[in-house]
Amino acid sequence: MSYSIKDFLITSRPAHPSLSPDGNLVAFLNNESGINQLYVLDITKGTVGRLTNFDEPISEAKFSPQESRIIFLTDKGGNENSQIYLYNLKQGNFKQLSTNSDVKNLFGCWSPDGNQIAFSSNERDRKSFDVYILNLVGQKIEPVIQTGGWYEAFSFSHDNKYLVLKKKYSAQNYQLYLVNLSDKSVKQINPSPSSAKYDRAVWRKDNTGFFTITDHEREFKGLAFYELATNKLVYVFNPNWDVEKIDMSADGATLALSVNENGYSKLFLLNIADLAVKSTATPSQSVIKELIWQGQNKTLLLQLESASSPPYLTLLNITTGEVKDIFQNQSALPKKIFVEANLNKYPSYDGLEIPTFSYVLSNTEGKKYPAIVWVHGGPEAQHRPEFDGIIQYLVYSGFAVIAPNIRGSTGYGKTYSSLDNVSLRFNCFEDLEYLHKYIAKEMPFIDIKSIALMGRSYGGFMVLAGLAFKPELWAAGIDIVGISNFITFLQNTSAYRRKQREAEYGDLEKDAGILQKLSPIHQVDKIRAPLLVVHGANDARVPVSEAEQIVREIKNRGGAAELIVYPDEGHQIHKLKNRLDLYSKIIQFLETCLK
Repeated sequence: MSYSIKDFLITSRPAHPSLSPDGNLVAFLNNESGINQLYVLDITKGTVGRLTNFDEPISEAKFSPQESRIIFLTDKGGNENSQIYLYNLKQGNFKQLSTNSDVKNLFGCWSPDGNQIAFSSNERDRKSFDVYILNLVGQKIEPVIQTGGWYEAFSFSHDNKYLVLKKKYSAQNYQLYLVNLSDKSVKQINPSPSSAKYDRAVWRKDNTGFFTITDHEREFKGLAFYELATNKLVYVFNPNWDVEKIDMSADGATLALSVNENGYSKLFLLNIADLAVKSTATPSQSVIKELIWQGQNKTLLLQLESASSPPYLTLLNITTGEVKDIFQNQSALPKKIFVEANLNKYPSYDGLEIPTFSYVLSNTEGKKYPAIVWVHGGPEAQHRPEFDGIIQYLVYSGFAVIAPNIRGSTGYGKTYSSLDNVSLRFNCFEDLEYLHKYIAKEMPFIDIKSIALMGRSYGGFMVLAGLAFKPELWAAGIDIVGISNFITFLQNTSAYRRKQREAEYGDLEKDAGILQKLSPIHQVDKIRAPLLVVHGANDARVPVSEAEQIVREIKNRGGAAELIVYPDEGHQIHKLKNRLDLYSKIIQFLETCLK
């Protein structure tokens, strides 16, 4: 039996699970209809119901800690101006809480009593995100901080006296703040001139402080505890990999946490009484996308997936190790059709080892496969062995897929993630060249003359850079919402993103020369391989003009370039009709260029 691209795209993907106060209901997002909508699962009955029927995807869902009410967000046509909605399960209806559809809102957290939410908005200043508290009883909004910059709310203390905020200077540099809600005074926590990231803030039940994930003065993100009385942040768990997710049990006795080890997840438990950490059973070769305590101290709700297993929701009894799947992928595809990811490392020009995941059919003896080098976006991101229907379909169609985590990727320490900043970005092009050398030497089943580059966002830029700076290596390129000119990109990206991106790519004034040299648009005459460029017309991050100008320049020089623009999409191609159209065309393009 043969399968189509539609079979691989229509797989239920539960995301952003959130538990009701009694632990019996799970709100989550699911793309069964073609785009993410809000669903609720009754664990006791095993029933699933769909709550929303929007034309646009839902981007987040969070249960109230006290009632059957759910906050969710959505935008219009991918413009990322997310609006906040409140769904009332008892009444079976929802209402929009935010009032200006021209601004972007970021949901922060619920107050412990369920009467308030904290959120960020750029309504006052499009370059900044201020933090507000909305009282759901009287619909009154009060500002918390309006000093400029990108602020987000992490969590309220259990006694509702404090609110933890982070201020984001760049993707790798945050600062942490504590707001006293009685007088709105703001205190910076653990100030430091060096860059540091902070993720989540989980309070102890006694309100003496909170746990947070940070790499402050560390190579990797560890678990630290901030104590109110001493105003000190102290590390309590420091693995040589990044801590990712944390959640406190309802009785306050145990903190569950996951660690990203070489892209795979490991689950640990921390005893609050003595801060002892122990590992616990983790499904093999899996990635933990979310973890939430369901009961007092026994059961965890996990959102799991692996390269060969679409996302699913499961309950893990930490005492017995018993696992109970409560929502699984509804794909018609047999599980045996999916391939697992193989983890390898290869040396780049300077000896730096680059972690790489490869996806190949098991029977390679005597065969030569065309290949796609799949470059992730970000660049502050990491390709992980998660399920991707497109990768699986490419392999099913007879292509090998190689996904490197080139320098600048996260997950391998602070130093590694900073190795691509500003002028160091030229070294990333060498990483791709040395991947090509590695494939030629270590992967005899790949046709070295039939390798395409493919990537989205920053990965799209790397596709263009690879074709422009190393044109002899690549047979084709697929750029999805990528950057072609750093100067015009920084000039035209959303106002609130410019400073964030300048910290990574370079300052428009000080680094203009480097930005120009790095931009593929200025090397367009060297591009030899056919190029397919894809973009959403409403992209708030990388304007569609980045796609239009590179295609125009290539065509003006007699090169082969095709542009596909979806008028109802933004930085992601979300809608099923568009995804079916796009990936059918991508397969045709690859078949023509590589086979």
